Amino acid sequence: MSSPVRYVIRHGKSDYRTRLMSLVIEDEVAGLDLTNNELASMEGARLPEGTRHLLLANNRLRVLPPGLLDSLGELGRVTLSGNPWACDCGTLGFKKWILSKADIISDELTILEEVAVLRQISDELTILEEVAVLRQINDELSILEDVAVLRQISDELTILEDVADLRQINDELSILEDVAVLRQINDELTILEDVADLSQISDELTILEDVAVLRQISDELTILEDVAVLRQINDELTILEDVAVLGQINDELTILEDVAVLRQISDELTILEDVAVLMMN
Repeated sequence: MSSPVRYVIRHGKSDYRTRLMSLVIEDEVAGLDLTNNELASMEGARLPEGTRHLLLANNRLRVLPPGLLDSLGELGRVTLSGNPWACDCGTLGFKKWILSKADIISDELTILEEVAVLRQISDELTILEEVAVLRQINDELSILEDVAVLRQISDELTILEDVADLRQINDELSILEDVAVLRQINDELTILEDVADLSQISDELTILEDVAVLRQISDELTILEDVAVLRQINDELTILEDVAVLGQINDELTILEDVAVLRQISDELTILEDVAVLMMN
């Protein structure tokens, strides 16, 4: 089994640096020294998992590809100084890795400087975490506000639907009231028609009653005429039978009969006058 190799690349040319940006090393290596190469990126680099030393000091690196360092579980020494590392939310994972691996970062810094750097990194991480939390809270608040707005819109829509239902119910009630009024008017018209029919019947009955009265009067007049004729005949007979005695008696009887007839006629005329007055009223 061959021994691990150590790659040492120093002051590489620009074309060589381009190759480093997509560096792929499949051999088992003990370490990789990329110090002072003005590297601006290691995007696409893939290193063996057994790499124990990684020297990246004094380059132009601002970020490292996500997961590049996490895949190197056997790292025992790392140098990172002399690079303009970016400090933003996108490098939060890298800074956490630095805090967790402070024992293997062996740049030429005094203990106090390392402590200061670590504290600064810790503060920056805290700030970034707080910013992330605030952003999350802000997003949640925005969501809650959106939910509140949607609920308000839903409530307003519900109110509008209720108003529409009430208007529809009101319209239906108005229609029912109109139908009830029309039915009442129809019933009243029916009653008026019935009254008119009854009035007509009453008028017809009155006419019939008047006809009956007139017929009765006519009959009574006929009777009176017959009485007069009979009286005349009776008078003539009385004269023939007994001019003297019977004539006197007959005259008295005739007078009494005439008085009775006149009284009956007077009573009937009074009745007829009353009937005429009632008809006029």
